[in-house]
Amino acid sequence: MNDLQKTGRIVGLLLLIAMIIGMYSNFALNDPIFGGAGYLVNGLQHRTLFGLNVVADFINSSIGITVAVLVYSKTWRNYPKLSMTYLSVVIVSVAVGLSEQAHFMSLLSLSEQFAKHPALDPQLFDVMKAMISADRNWYHFIGKISGGASLFLLYVLLYRTQFIFRLISLFGMFAAAMQMSGISVEFFSHDLNKMMLYPMGIAHLILIICLLIKGFSEKTPDKHLT
Repeated sequence: MNDLQKTGRIVGLLLLIAMIIGMYSNFALNDPIFGGAGYLVNGLQHRTLFGLNVVADFINSSIGITVAVLVYSKTWRNYPKLSMTYLSVVIVSVAVGLSEQAHFMSLLSLSEQFAKHPALDPQLFDVMKAMISADRNWYHFIGKISGGASLFLLYVLLYRTQFIFRLISLFGMFAAAMQMSGISVEFFSHDLNKMMLYPMGIAHLILIICLLIKGFSEKTPDKHLT
């Protein structure tokens, strides 16, 4: 196994870990917080889950940066501008994601105040809940779009370098574009169609399997396309 293949398999393993952590966070950690009566009532009971959610996101952010650096180290010589753009977008995406977690913790703070002041008008907390939730959600949507942009650039790099089968890269670009388009409708007061997110999950799973089996393939880059 050469160094390029080894790097590809490490990237695949890191992406798999990130996917598992993301699924655990979305279902095992978030469901008890937002289910039933909602976070305003549930938050205080699940304070630990808020903290675990932040830790999970911090780990995934670290994985995202590591993957970007590993890919950059293998692509910057032939594609310096594209590689630097990819790395920069990943950093922006991570920054937005961590900012979202700070706003996520504000949900817990509101839940604590709700429990401390039962005599206050519940409608007051409903208004505050709507405002704080919207604030967190906008960070969430922006983070997902910037994350989709970073994935799109990753697949563009993989297409140009031919580190993986180009058909997989093309599908990944299509899936990332669909994800960004689907989430963007939220900014125009339309509901997100979750069907537009599924291709990205499928593409990412295919990429992970491909990388774990083969790693990055050594091929001649298309320098005339740079």
